[in-house]
Amino acid sequence: MGIRRLVQGRWLPSSVYQRNIISVIILVVLSLTYITFKFSAQMELAEIIALRNELASERTELVKVTAEYSSRILESRMVEELDSLKLNLRVAEQPPYYLNSEEDEDK
Repeated sequence: MGIRRLVQGRWLPSSVYQRNIISVIILVVLSLTYITFKFSAQMELAEIIALRNELASERTELVKVTAEYSSRILESRMVEELDSLKLNLRVAEQPPYYLNSEEDEDK
């Protein structure tokens, strides 16, 4: 009879539950609260992992864009692009010079 009651889920008589109904309710509420907090923590952890992966991806993209920008601002690269666009522009062979104003000539 003992094994049969255990298999059927009647291992405690209903009088035990009736006497300790407050304890049983508190135990069930605490169990549900624990499960809820654990699930919430797991979801937040998954979100943190996803955001870290996205951050790593964005950092990689930043390095790529920075390298592309650096290659575009190199003078030789600019000259090649000007030549490929056939705009008839050349790099100046002499540095620019500045005209002096009248005040500078008087000094």
